[in-house]
Amino acid sequence: MDLFTAENTGGTMWRVTDGAGAWTVCLRADDNSAAAAIAALTETLMPDPAALATQAAAARSIEARDACRRGILAVVPETAQVNLTAAAAAGLLSPADMATFKAGLGWIAAMRAAWPTVAASASPVDAADWPEPPTEVIALAARF
Repeated sequence: MDLFTAENTGGTMWRVTDGAGAWTVCLRADDNSAAAAIAALTETLMPDPAALATQAAAARSIEARDACRRGILAVVPETAQVNLTAAAAAGLLSPADMATFKAGLGWIAAMRAAWPTVAASASPVDAADWPEPPTEVIALAARF
């Protein structure tokens, strides 16, 4: 005995029922059949575990990428990034500040390198997952 039955209600619209509930399904014209209507509803109600895993991984990736960006901006806001880059390009940074600027670029690169690993883990994204910014970088960014 089939769990679902489908009845065409006109065109590409189908009414799919299981005895307890009813759903309306709209199909593409090239796949307009009762079997396709039932398959579409089944996929919606009972998604493939692999598809769910893929969606979860994509969500973790976005969450990790956004956490990376927030972490970088918390230490070196966009205005400080622009001002520091301009000062470095113009040769206005002292040798010590230039070394700190380069250390900051290294930290940003480490942050960006960390987010795919964080995204691949099952653990929630938190501060412990990210490289610590050097204190000199924090101080330099605060000046700009």
